[in-house]
Amino acid sequence: MPRITLLKMLLPALSLTAALVWVGCLGAFGGEDTFVDESPVDQLGVPRFSSEVGGFCRSSLDCAGGLRCLASMGFQFCVETCDTDAECSTNECNPVVSDVEGYCSLPTQSIGSPSSDSDSEPVGSPPTDSDPDPDPDPDLDPDPTPTPDTTSGSCGDALESEQFQFLNADRVANGLSALTCHTGVGQVARAHSQDMSDRNYFDHVNPEGEQPWDRLERGGVSGWSSVGENIAYGYPTAEEVQEGWMGSPGHRANILDGGFTHVGIGAVTDPSGQIYWTQVFARF
Repeated sequence: MPRITLLKMLLPALSLTAALVWVGCLGAFGGEDTFVDESPVDQLGVPRFSSEVGGFCRSSLDCAGGLRCLASMGFQFCVETCDTDAECSTNECNPVVSDVEGYCSLPTQSIGSPSSDSDSEPVGSPPTDSDPDPDPDPDLDPDPTPTPDTTSGSCGDALESEQFQFLNADRVANGLSALTCHTGVGQVARAHSQDMSDRNYFDHVNPEGEQPWDRLERGGVSGWSSVGENIAYGYPTAEEVQEGWMGSPGHRANILDGGFTHVGIGAVTDPSGQIYWTQVFARF
């Protein structure tokens, strides 16, 4: 049965230097929970998110009405506020440093780990009776018989190829074989990064409800038996995003999964200068 693993990196604001940097697992873990009601990005005029409970946020302006942005354990996400346990569906109101309001604990699997579904466990198989979208996204440039590249250090454009090299260096350092760059998978990864940038969302599932395997199918990629995906936002270099993923157990598990044989990398810079990163892994 095909195995699907979906993982995303939620990236809290760390600093504003020459460019705005969002760092997830590179940030310090532990410490006290705090609300992030303001952020340097608020002054840049970039599009806002409208995240629900558990959704990624840069400040409370990214959260749907009545929610606030919480920084906790190296992540930032939207939460409901509370004064007592009775106000929370989880019956747990947590204190926040230097604030009169607390926040409601999230239901299991809402956020906290980088997994979008079930904490890095397999989440089932893709539908087998659905046809590809009859009007494929032209950015995917589908090829009915995509040819895998050799593991030559090149995988897409210069930035994507650099990320590919860091990825394989970590695999080899951990006693695994290097992954082969797959042209078709890379096109799908890049198209997903572009779509997240164009439509201002950050998720494995696009607004039409398509999962990674749906995008592979629509992109003309077939013959795989398992798929994994890592996404990240805002890391300025290929090395830093790789370090962030490797510092997160769920993302690291995808990178060091000995069952995967191929990978595609997508790196797209949005209008504010931040990068959407996508790694799509597959076993053929």
